[in-house]
This record gives sequence, structure tokens and C-alpha cells, in this order.
Amino acid sequence: MSLGIALLSGGCVNDDEPDIRSLVAVGDRLPQFEVVMNDGRTVATADLAGSKAVVVLFTTSCSDCRNYLPVVESLHRERPALPIICIARSEDASALKAYWKANGLTLDYSPQTDAAVYSLFATGGVPRTYVSDASLTVIAEWDDSPVPTIGQLLDATAE
Repeated sequence: MSLGIALLSGGCVNDDEPDIRSLVAVGDRLPQFEVVMNDGRTVATADLAGSKAVVVLFTTSCSDCRNYLPVVESLHRERPALPIICIARSEDASALKAYWKANGLTLDYSPQTDAAVYSLFATGGVPRTYVSDASLTVIAEWDDSPVPTIGQLLDATAE
């Protein structure tokens, strides 16, 4: 079963942070986190071990994220068994549920009322995408300049 968690940030490229950067790079292990998904399941970093997985950090207030989410949805449809973790920062469950419905998204997501999980990955800026291997090591990482294409995501997640 595919997992979807979306990490929501407070803005697109222009977060208020003076030094916007990723805290997780290719070769690093995924940070330890635990989130509750929109269907009530709890997902932790350790649950992603054993196969490739994708973590997407985004916010629906960001135009780059709004354009990117359908690409992530395409990946989900192409690879339904691939865990895709979408974790929302500072966006509540009702707003996300309405956005998902209005845009025909089927990915699971985790609403977050704060930036605690997001801050494990970056100091600012969205969207951000991390692909990990079976050992939880990051093998690909993108921010918003540019966001990955469906081809890049398929290549990074190929077994």
C-alpha cells in the first residue's frame, strides 16, 4: 500500500529564513520522524525501510507546490506500491482535505499544525522532494528550482 505524506512549508521560494537550505543531502539518512496520516495510520521513518520511498514537503499556498502535486500524483499512479510520504507544515486537516478533493488527489497526506517535522529536513522553501533507498539513505533530492519531472522521479525510484 502506498503512503502519502506531504510536508507543508510556510511559503514557496521566498520563506522568511535568511539562509534557505536543505538539511538533508544525498548520502544522508532520512531524519527520524513520526506522523499521523489522513486515514489515521501512524507512519515513522523506520516504516520506510526495505524499499525505496519518497518524502515530499509542500504547502498548498505555494504555486510551485500546486503545480508539482499532480506530478507526484502521477508517480503514485505509475508506482502504486511505492511509499510516497506527503507531510503538511502549518496546514490543518480540513484545509488539506478540501484541497485534495478539489484537485482530485488520491495520495495520503499528514496535516501538521506546526513546522516540527519540516524543520528536520530544511530551513525554508518548498516544494522539496527526497528519495531514499531500502536502507533509508537519501539517493535523490530536489527543491523548487526546478522541481523534478515525472521522468526524473521514475528514474530515481526504479528498482
